[in-house]
Amino acid sequence: MKRMVVFILLLPVCLYAQKGISIHGYLKSFFINLHAPESLLIGTASERQNLGLVNQRLRLESSASLSKTLSLNAAYDLNMRVQDPLLSQGSLLTLGTNPTTYRFSDPQTQLYPDPEQNTSFALLQNLDRLALTARLPFADFIVGRQAIAWGSARIINPTDILAPFTFDELDKEERRGIDAVRVRIPIGLYGEFDTGFVFGRDFESHNNAWYSRLKYYLWNTDISVLGIGFQNHILAGMNLARALGGAGVWLEMAQVWPHAYGAEAESDADTYLRLSVGADYAFGSKTYGFMEFHLSTAGAGDPLKYAGLLSSVPFREGAVYLLGRHYLAPGINVQITPLITLTGQILWNLDDLSLYFAPAVEYNIAQNIYLQAGAYMGTGAEPQAFTLESEFGTYPDSYYTSFRIYF
Repeated sequence: MKRMVVFILLLPVCLYAQKGISIHGYLKSFFINLHAPESLLIGTASERQNLGLVNQRLRLESSASLSKTLSLNAAYDLNMRVQDPLLSQGSLLTLGTNPTTYRFSDPQTQLYPDPEQNTSFALLQNLDRLALTARLPFADFIVGRQAIAWGSARIINPTDILAPFTFDELDKEERRGIDAVRVRIPIGLYGEFDTGFVFGRDFESHNNAWYSRLKYYLWNTDISVLGIGFQNHILAGMNLARALGGAGVWLEMAQVWPHAYGAEAESDADTYLRLSVGADYAFGSKTYGFMEFHLSTAGAGDPLKYAGLLSSVPFREGAVYLLGRHYLAPGINVQITPLITLTGQILWNLDDLSLYFAPAVEYNIAQNIYLQAGAYMGTGAEPQAFTLESEFGTYPDSYYTSFRIYF
């Protein structure tokens, strides 16, 4: 399998060296310390509250122009991870989505050791892109593993359910690739019709997804409407974004009908709504801020009901990971000097009043070299006797540094 991946990445170089090859990538190092609530460390000594993780990520990307209309893109990640064996179980990680849900097949992720072993060292791989693009006068056709994402919200994107990021993901630079056949048709200067079919695990119908999205610029507003069928559920979404009084404003919403078709169709299945509305503003040339409100009827207003949500459709299959119903998310970005940037974001659960705070500072050491330090810190009532008292009081605090080199 490793030889196959190397062959795929080198294929454009070997066959089309004269056609215009682009090879680039980056090396990232993350050093992370997790401080977990004692209630999450069942059966362990209290001194093991602090858990360490070091992750080295090498990403290679290549693209080749095969002809005037055809191009091939590939990307491969290799991760070397040293961590506390408890973290290999994934039990302390916050909720999220399975990154391989919309991939029909994948090389084995963990190269070493055997995935069944909980060890302090692991070598992992990810074939993240492998797509052929045909650019024709009337449309673009893309076949293969690619990135597909929508929505203009800054923190929580209700319409972005195929490969979304969670709030506390450290590396959000590259959207995870999914397997799809996609057609993009331009409409006017700013409009587009985008439709595609997404392949799930083993090509099974209940794992697949499809979508159609129409985007148009009207009344100084970017307007898009979206329909998605995923794992026998239906999503209808809308996104509005425009400038208003010197600020940028957005509204992104999605209504989901679970089990709307297929063998498990239910006419009385509980629907749920997710909505994000917000605004951003530049306070001069060095300070930028935003505020976003999020509503999720898939969540609960009472923390005692949180545990019961984890097996529901929105959390298992709908890319919902926040347990509450109402959230406020402010953020700020300040350029201290031309080379130093300070950022801060807060995710505030308005139902149980718990907070998740994410400060960070970044230093541009040299061209294409960056050093960053930051944290994700939760405040709120910690779990008591296996009962959740708040959402972010359950999350482990994490403190990290990262070093990035691009080439």
